[in-house]
Amino acid sequence: MDPIDIVLVEPLGDDFSPSLFTKGNSLEPVSLEWLAAYVQANAPQGRYDITVVQQRGESDQQLVDAICDLHPAVVGLSMRTHYYGRCKEMAMQIKQRLPSTLIVVGGHHPSIAHEVGFEPQFDVAVIGEGEVTFFEVMEIWREYLCSRLGAESHLSWDEAVSQREVAGISCIRDGREYLGPRRARIGDLDSLPLPVRSEGMLRDCRQWNLVYPIPERQRCVAQVSWSRGCNGRCTFCTSPVLWEGDDDGSTVHSGPVDDFAKAIRQGRPPQTGLEQALLVQRISDAIYRSASTGTAAPVV
Repeated sequence: MDPIDIVLVEPLGDDFSPSLFTKGNSLEPVSLEWLAAYVQANAPQGRYDITVVQQRGESDQQLVDAICDLHPAVVGLSMRTHYYGRCKEMAMQIKQRLPSTLIVVGGHHPSIAHEVGFEPQFDVAVIGEGEVTFFEVMEIWREYLCSRLGAESHLSWDEAVSQREVAGISCIRDGREYLGPRRARIGDLDSLPLPVRSEGMLRDCRQWNLVYPIPERQRCVAQVSWSRGCNGRCTFCTSPVLWEGDDDGSTVHSGPVDDFAKAIRQGRPPQTGLEQALLVQRISDAIYRSASTGTAAPVV
């Protein structure tokens, strides 16, 4: 079977430019880059061909046209609440032009409004932390496609997922609304592969609310994450629901930071040692030297 083409899309609209919703930054679609990395790391080589697309000023129609030109077997849409209406319209257009394409939606809005997965424009919604769930969805879809070779005009996620229990999704299964059990959090964030990045994607990324280096001197700003979740319980924020935490602040999934604090209390070496910390400091120093000179700087 040929590789399954997947297109992961962040439909930002005008949000790539500094705005309220981008927190004043123009950043890469790191969540989708992590999805791509996880799928590639866990699937046999050549099973999936993944393209990450971020809308940067194109109209929604131009974005739909670009997606359809790739003729993907799967389209994944990252949805924030204020993208909901636009995502529905784009998904409907994609389905009209590519009726056999699986439309997967994930991100903050489906995680707090799982009924999105029951809507006819979308085949399945991924709820909460997405890497493991999305990979399982891809494996189910691939198995189904293999069983239906030559019958592409009658492909159905409802049929593919029939009688299966899948954690972390909502969809129509066997003709009825289905909400899977909550998927357990990833226990070791260090086990995740690095996001799939490209220089072309990073070239225009800037951290606008940093005092130094100023955006004009920044080059290819990438995001680094050492924890997931938040110990705040703000009523207006999706984070507590997204990460399914408790009021005691257990939404924070800090990995190395937690381990370092426990190592101090327990009198043992941390998993992340001083040599690694020094390397991070050297990388940071090189970033600042590069920003001040406008040229590449060695890590020394």
